[in-house]
Amino acid sequence: MSMATSTLRGIILVAAVVIGVLLIGQAFGSGAGLTLHAAPPTPTPSHSPSPSSSASVSTRPALTKKTAVKNVPIQVLNASGVNGLGAVVGTRLKGEGYNLCDVCVETAATSGLTRTIIYYASGARDLAGYMQQHYLHGAQLKPAKSLFKAHVKLTVMVGTDQSH
Repeated sequence: MSMATSTLRGIILVAAVVIGVLLIGQAFGSGAGLTLHAAPPTPTPSHSPSPSSSASVSTRPALTKKTAVKNVPIQVLNASGVNGLGAVVGTRLKGEGYNLCDVCVETAATSGLTRTIIYYASGARDLAGYMQQHYLHGAQLKPAKSLFKAHVKLTVMVGTDQSH
């Protein structure tokens, strides 16, 4: 009788574990996406005196228009297929203070891009984020790697989203 009792207990235990795994999987599977993508994380001041919290926080001061825009070398490539849209965006960014040389507004090799992309040079992701937040809302941010001119920090591939 003890052999049958332990077998029954084993079956009940396995069933309980399987049911628990299924319930936990459903809970995380349906709710995790909403929690992870509800809002982008925003930095908040730490009230903890722990020295380890400062190791992951950047020591660079917050960007201002002067540090994020003034004399930052950029190029603008019109990938929208809309004639003159690259020049319009380039002129607007130059008016905000970006360093846009006359030959840095060109037509891209591709056209029909619907969403603007801001490519950033190594170490310039924060500059791209500032541009996106203040001037090119909805633009995607991508690392430039070695795709574009070496002397620019940001390359804007203008999409049709900028035609409004």
